[in-house]
Amino acid sequence: MVPGRTYSPTLILRMLWRQKWRFLLGAGLGAAVAAAYVLRQPVLFRAEATLLVQPALVPQNYARPTVSQDLDTLTRTLSEQVFARERLIGLFTDLAARLSSSGVTVEELADQARSGAGINLVREDAFRLTMVNRDPVRAAQLASVLAAAFVAQNLESRAGLADEADQFVEAQVESTRQRLAENEKRLEEYRRTYSGELPTQLSANLQVMQNAQVQLQALTEAIEQDRERKARLDERIATLTAQAPPAPVPVDTASPKETEQDLDLLAIDASQIGRDQAPRQLEAARSMLARLRLRLKPDHPDIVRLQRLIAELERRGDAAPEDATDPQPAAAARAKALAQLQAESRTVEERLAERAQEDKRLRETIADYQHRIELTPTRETELTTLMRDYDTLRDSYRSLLAKKEEARIGAELERRRVGESLKVVAAPRVPDRPFSPATLSTVLAGTGVGLAAVFLVAAWREYQDTALRTEQEIAATLDVPVLAFIPVMRNWDDTHRVRVRTTAALGAAAVLIAAAAAYLLLVRGI
Repeated sequence: MVPGRTYSPTLILRMLWRQKWRFLLGAGLGAAVAAAYVLRQPVLFRAEATLLVQPALVPQNYARPTVSQDLDTLTRTLSEQVFARERLIGLFTDLAARLSSSGVTVEELADQARSGAGINLVREDAFRLTMVNRDPVRAAQLASVLAAAFVAQNLESRAGLADEADQFVEAQVESTRQRLAENEKRLEEYRRTYSGELPTQLSANLQVMQNAQVQLQALTEAIEQDRERKARLDERIATLTAQAPPAPVPVDTASPKETEQDLDLLAIDASQIGRDQAPRQLEAARSMLARLRLRLKPDHPDIVRLQRLIAELERRGDAAPEDATDPQPAAAARAKALAQLQAESRTVEERLAERAQEDKRLRETIADYQHRIELTPTRETELTTLMRDYDTLRDSYRSLLAKKEEARIGAELERRRVGESLKVVAAPRVPDRPFSPATLSTVLAGTGVGLAAVFLVAAWREYQDTALRTEQEIAATLDVPVLAFIPVMRNWDDTHRVRVRTTAALGAAAVLIAAAAAYLLLVRGI
């Protein structure tokens, strides 16, 4: 390399021009080597078949398919199934029988199909099946058989997957149904065990407890009344027991109101009342009966006694007068009244005992329902946990039932072959020219490689060249003035010798390229 040399475009062009013969020779050699490489490669033909994913004939609004795969997954799955050696042998049995005259076996056809097949995605719903073979007719035959196999395998796979999905969903439905039945049984057992303490029974429990409290209050009041009545009866019994034989009853001139206040009509008998007093006592008894009917039941003993007294007084008003001063009837009447009071006292005692038992029962009922109400929040928490699992299983079961119906319809679609399917839209044809090797691109690549190699050699030689070729390089390198330039002097023999060598090299390269091109075009048809 000459120090201080500047490589301008003009200088570079001059350098390349000085190496023009080497560039031509390198290009020729590169093309020749590429042609020789092409000659050594086998001639291959490619047949293609285009398959389209055809949508289901039934709209998805009416029947949703259960098998759904993207095109990449579909092609990989079908390739694994179709290109299995056993499957290929079954596919090419008929073709091998037709080609038996050429000596091709079914195993060779299967190997050729496995090694020469290829799948390329064209778009989202279509792909191309290619088959490369040395025989163009055989390439088309293999591609045709494989395309039909892809279509049939897709239908078979989809039907099998739909049946498996249907069976799987049915098994899940049955399993979920059993779990749901077990959960319902546990829920039923829980409700039976804690009946009366459940949250749904809270309002009924409150109502029952309120009714029991109202009954208890009314019963308490009735017990108090019976106790008062018992006390009065005991007092009357003690009074009648201590009394001497009664004197004749004097005529009472008091008003009906005073008679009602002073005379306890419930403690005397009608026989103790004189005939002259009967009308007033009858009026007082009727007035008292009207008041008692407002607060007592019709079968109450006081009302019954007053009714008997009124009936006796009315009967005595119609009978003939008797001697009221007879002491024997008065004693008998007092004894009869005492017996009636004692009988009524025993009745009141029995009623008090019954009401005490009723009071105890009502208090136990109130305590029991109070306990149930207090346990309601606990039962609500436990029931919420059980119901959460039950609701989840129930929703899952309903969802699985819907999916089961969809799976059944999807399987029926695939069995009837009205679901998504593959369709051959471009059948494979016999190729009219080879697919490989690519002669033109290979030769051009070899020519480019030869030119690049020559360029590198020329650049290296120029870098190692120390010759001074211009006045400026001499002045810059030697720092002396230039007096004159003497050009290169060649005689005719030197010039002729160089031309012969160059012509021979170029001719040899041209002959090699022409021979390779003629062989490829005429013999191999490339």
